[in-house]
Amino acid sequence: FFDSEGCAYCRAFMKHTLGDPGIQADVRAAFDVIGLDMFSDIEITDFSGHALPLKDFAIREGATVSPTLVFYGTDGARLLQIRGYYPVERFRVVLDFLAGGHYATETLRAYAATRAAQRPHQPEEPPTDALFEDRPYVLDRSRMSAQQPLLVLFEGDDCAECRQFRTQVLSYPPVRELLVRYDAVRLDWSDT
Repeated sequence: FFDSEGCAYCRAFMKHTLGDPGIQADVRAAFDVIGLDMFSDIEITDFSGHALPLKDFAIREGATVSPTLVFYGTDGARLLQIRGYYPVERFRVVLDFLAGGHYATETLRAYAATRAAQRPHQPEEPPTDALFEDRPYVLDRSRMSAQQPLLVLFEGDDCAECRQFRTQVLSYPPVRELLVRYDAVRLDWSDT
């Protein structure tokens, strides 16, 4: 677990995701966890016995943003790397992917898509919001002039975090006051 001092996403991941009792139990059952400050100068020894500063190890391992989680097999081989905040449901898919050995035969993206297809799916159309433009969307600003910068929001039709973002962030009056300064488009990442 590569993090950095003052990282709000790291704190949120530790509090909400790793703080979930089911996640905690599954992580403890299947993994040894080491937390590393990606900017630290302390010397560590890597999997092949070479000593180097932790920050150099972080760069070598591709931990350029925090949080970054890199999962290794018992032989030190890299199994998976994920970056950024993962809510409980999404991290559960990662843990099941790794614990079930699916990394040996498919990508995390393919595994997650298969799992999503197996769930009963009732798409929820995002509510109409005057903040967002209607189709057809004009994203290519090089071919026509625009009066305002463009904001593109990628969402999923069955994404709990997206619904929470709409209700708690996009509806907050100070945020809306700022967002009217943008041309805004909402795209569904599952079909766009």
